[in-house]
Amino acid sequence: MQKEMTFIEITNLYEAIEKASQAKFKASPKFRYALAKNKNTLTPLITSLREAAKLPEDDDEIKEYETIRSLIIQEMTNGTGTLPREKADEFNARLKTLQMEHKNAWDKIEKHSKEVNEFILTSQKVDIYMVDISLIPEDIDDQTSINGLFSMFIDKGEDSVK
Repeated sequence: MQKEMTFIEITNLYEAIEKASQAKFKASPKFRYALAKNKNTLTPLITSLREAAKLPEDDDEIKEYETIRSLIIQEMTNGTGTLPREKADEFNARLKTLQMEHKNAWDKIEKHSKEVNEFILTSQKVDIYMVDISLIPEDIDDQTSINGLFSMFIDKGEDSVK
């Protein structure tokens, strides 16, 4: 069934499928097939989204900005990636200074970010393999998985796999 979905919805469904595919529950072959088929359908869309989200690799200004930003992060987090609360103000001030010192690179990054944000809100027609809600495994204990997979479920009475 073709569904109109934004890239945010596509990403949410893909992540839920990934999680459900790795979960240990008793599912019918039809349910497992629906997970695999939808994952295969969504993978190229997710790949294109990830590619679009990447900053240009051939821009020296952005490379320099990102290198310095990474060094600041490494220094401020002691290499752990976790920023202590007491350093938050200093960290934000250093990033603000970096943005001002590398204004051209920062403007490019902001423009790219805006374009990516607009892109993820666009809709795509996606062929989703629908599965009847009666095939949801009874032993799925994670409500998040069910909610994330919601867009591939169909109620009885509509076209569905039974």
